[in-house]
Amino acid sequence: MKRRKLLTALFLLLAACALALGIAAVRRAQRLPSSAGVRVPVLMYHAVGDDCWGEESLFVKPEELEKQLQYLSENGYETIFFEDLSHIEQYEKPVLLTFDDGYDDNAETLLPLLQKYGMKATIFLIAGDVGKPHKLTRAQLAELVQSGLVSIQSHGWSHRNMAALSPLALLWELVRSQSAIFTLTGRFPVALSYPNGNSSARTRKIASWFYTYGVRTCAGIYETGSDPLLIERITVSRDTTLDEFKRELEIPQIAGAGVPDRLEHRLCIYFRTSMLPPSASVLPSSSMSFSANRFVKPLKIAAETIISGVSRTFSSVVTSRSNMAAAVRRTCSMKYFAHRWWRRANAA
Repeated sequence: MKRRKLLTALFLLLAACALALGIAAVRRAQRLPSSAGVRVPVLMYHAVGDDCWGEESLFVKPEELEKQLQYLSENGYETIFFEDLSHIEQYEKPVLLTFDDGYDDNAETLLPLLQKYGMKATIFLIAGDVGKPHKLTRAQLAELVQSGLVSIQSHGWSHRNMAALSPLALLWELVRSQSAIFTLTGRFPVALSYPNGNSSARTRKIASWFYTYGVRTCAGIYETGSDPLLIERITVSRDTTLDEFKRELEIPQIAGAGVPDRLEHRLCIYFRTSMLPPSASVLPSSSMSFSANRFVKPLKIAAETIISGVSRTFSSVVTSRSNMAAAVRRTCSMKYFAHRWWRRANAA
């Protein structure tokens, strides 16, 4: 008799779990982008301020951030939340502002700027760090949510490498984070920022039980209709100038273009605007002097774009091995880039 009751209770528990997962799946489907093929730049920030108590590159200068927000406002960009992707057709030039980790300056410095320009931002919160030094407090989170300009989403409970966690540990990490954010804000998060951008197929599968969207640190512009759990972002660091910020928003993200065209575009705009004098329209001559930084940055751009493109190619079920091989050959061909860059430079 006791065994029968135990089996009945276990069956009811499994049925309840299945029902909950089914309801969650329906809700996630309702939050997916309503239209495919819409380019949505997702900008990635961290801290805002001049008191660089940690890694300096993560601290965007307040005056530079204000210039960027002003540029977005004056050029017709509309800042949105991840929840707004379900009616993306209502926005002509959507853009997502995201801030990782949940630093206290997001409330002290960022919020006044958002209020000044009437813009929205998403903060990916490390839920287990709330109240710790330099991190948001419960009172600050309440202020951010009540403003209506900030959405709190998940960056995990402890900022651990999710790709390296066991399924049970990952499940616990996501459950703790989601329940904590609901307790703090009264809303369940719909998006997850993978700590350090690391994720695996297993990570994304388990994350999809809780979240509709997953964002990475790979360079690129998100296009609706692609994998919502592999969203690229554009990194905005302390040394990002306004001109670089403008150029990053123009990176092409065409499904059929692949790595070479995006990489070609990023290198071309860098060389043409940063390495050539304003009047130049041809390849730089050997008499021109270059600093070490001017070689390092193009290599960094190339590496980021290749990693992003290769990852997208492997994750796409429509890309064949031959297409992947062709993309790698084209990407690694200096002759290809020199020829295409020469044509575009002379056509300017």
